Amino acid sequence: MPADTHVLTLPSRTNLQEADTLAGQILEALSGQRRVRIVTDAVEDMDVATLQILIAAQRQAARMGRPLEIGVPAGGAMLAALEMFGVADACDARLDLASGVWTGLHDA
Repeated sequence: MPADTHVLTLPSRTNLQEADTLAGQILEALSGQRRVRIVTDAVEDMDVATLQILIAAQRQAARMGRPLEIGVPAGGAMLAALEMFGVADACDARLDLASGVWTGLHDA
């Protein structure tokens, strides 16, 4: 990982109670001059509020011209949540997802 990367690590459980804190941390990280990487390896349980924040963060990062990478480990809770809530469906959010890293959203 490049030295100019701001790393945020999600806790094992993410939910609505932590949503404001997470959104603030991501916005603060995006306002810096470094790339942002969100590590989800420890996540065991993720709710839809967290996914909504991550989708909004990808959109905000794109508007700001900032790189935002979100780790999506194979077999991990992040990938399971994307699939369970229908976000990984190609006709939904249209994720740019390759080699276990979610780097953005694209149009059809």
